[in-house]
Amino acid sequence: MAVKVEVRTPEELERAAARVLPAAVRDFVAGGADDEVALAGNLAAFRRRTLHPRVLAGADDPDPAAEVLGARLAAPVLVAPMGMQRLVHADGELATSGAAAELGLGFVLATGSSVPIEEIAGPARWFQLYLLADRTVTADLVRRAVDAGCRAVVLTVDAPVVGNRPRDNRTRTSGGWRNANFDPYPSIDAEHHGYVSTIRPDIGWADLAWLVETAGVPVVVKGVLRPEDAVRAVEHGAAGVVVSNHGGRQLGRAVAPLDVLESVVDAVAGRAAVLLDGGVRRAADVLTAVALGADAVLIGRLALWALAVGAREGVTAVLGGLLADIRRTMTLLGARTLADLPGLVSSPGR
Repeated sequence: MAVKVEVRTPEELERAAARVLPAAVRDFVAGGADDEVALAGNLAAFRRRTLHPRVLAGADDPDPAAEVLGARLAAPVLVAPMGMQRLVHADGELATSGAAAELGLGFVLATGSSVPIEEIAGPARWFQLYLLADRTVTADLVRRAVDAGCRAVVLTVDAPVVGNRPRDNRTRTSGGWRNANFDPYPSIDAEHHGYVSTIRPDIGWADLAWLVETAGVPVVVKGVLRPEDAVRAVEHGAAGVVVSNHGGRQLGRAVAPLDVLESVVDAVAGRAAVLLDGGVRRAADVLTAVALGADAVLIGRLALWALAVGAREGVTAVLGGLLADIRRTMTLLGARTLADLPGLVSSPGR
């Protein structure tokens, strides 16, 4: 049951969510891989950057609007794909997608959603995909997503196997871990661990080319941390890449996405959209990523914590507050539009 909690910072929001979530769900949301160095590193990377504002810039009414792969967004923010959101609150993805649509932000539905593809509404929806051993099922998931109005398919490539997540391992339970998108497929166990076991560990570049040919909408590759991989993704038809280490949940010592963002942006050289996922908590984080070349960012845990403490109303309040903070921070930076941001953020080591 959601409770209304007044929170002022992401840290307060996380603590409030921890108080209302069962231990297994809390650890599933919060935990990272191995010794959680990557999880902490995602946050630390943003704190190493400093902002260098312009003055007398007349930025009292800034416009943070962005366009990403044809989707017009009120700000360069999408809710990241996160499965089984009904574990966090009974409204699950209906609440998070509804809040995003209300605010004019993007939403990426996970393959492992607890709500079927067909029940998710909103003008800026994408669908995250894992390639399964049964290609027929994979193709049908893509078809359903496109038929339901999803405007892009996001292929996750950094999870050939599930990372070692000690917090999950200590508290994992079996009840309620069900993925609604697999109910039409009797060959696949819709229970979480059953579906995960069907994800292909041997995915390769030819599979990306197949998906690009099959999807009929732009394909975005999520989980890229090396410039040469970003280039190959574009060469194989990807319309975008997400610089991401899976929220620190896969490889425990993976580099922070922000630390490699500029090298990926340079390598892609405008041929595809570049998004960043991992460690984004505040308006300054969003604007830092955009200043360093990202077209948009994905917000993960922040949205789930808001869902836990306040259902859709909580997500709307938290993401709406983020949007207001983006505008305020742009004014303080002297940036009237996102195009004014490059050069306003320090870049250590370059």
